[in-house]
Amino acid sequence: FFFQAEDGIRDSVASRGLGDVYKRQVYIYDQAIPHEVACRIYNNPMAALGIERKILAENPKSIIITPGAASISKMLVNLLKSKGVEVICLVRNEDGIKVLKEMGHELAFNTSDAKFDEAITEIIKTHSPTVFVDAVANELSTKVFNLMPSKSVHIIFGGLGGKDALTVPVFPLVMTDKVVKGYSWSVEDFNKSKEEILKELSIVNNDLAHGGKLFGGPIVKEYKMTDFQKAIDEQPSYASKGAGIIWFTKQQQLFIETF
Repeated sequence: FFFQAEDGIRDSVASRGLGDVYKRQVYIYDQAIPHEVACRIYNNPMAALGIERKILAENPKSIIITPGAASISKMLVNLLKSKGVEVICLVRNEDGIKVLKEMGHELAFNTSDAKFDEAITEIIKTHSPTVFVDAVANELSTKVFNLMPSKSVHIIFGGLGGKDALTVPVFPLVMTDKVVKGYSWSVEDFNKSKEEILKELSIVNNDLAHGGKLFGGPIVKEYKMTDFQKAIDEQPSYASKGAGIIWFTKQQQLFIETF
């Protein structure tokens, strides 16, 4: 199972040179795991484990997450529920609600619903979530965080809101002693030892080898390498339903890319 190596530049944050790439270049996964499942081992599951650590460090009883039906969010729902943490999911349409209900998760709210403001105000009042995990980071995020209790923590790990960017009102933040934090998997990954990475990969590997209760999920689209751009363009249309894979061959070996 090959990780990205190239010239040692793995992201926009840092270039580490080839000397450090050995830590992540090759990982031999359990051969009982089908190739199309194994290709999902590294990215989202590892990020989910990192975000889970950041959440649990705040010792919450209840949290909010958005987008609640994204692949990584569903992993977090599974991980946190197994630790006794209640998860309130915010999704953008009824498809997301349906996906979460099929997982057995009922605490989900459609942000496009006309009564969303009323619903989220009530759920925050009654459940008192103290951590907001957010990959959208837009004006809606600001509204939700403002409703949360004093000393709440806003953990941002993405910016899907695009131009509708997050704003942080200074006065409410200061007066309620709230905190805004960032999380980057690539930065955290950069600072891990080989042993730490292999330990987490083993956790994911073991889960996928036994049915993927925490990190598994359906493959809903498959593409040939010649349709790479089509695969990228279509991905947002089914992101809440599962993953897509691109199949390609090189030197008679099968490689798989997931997104």
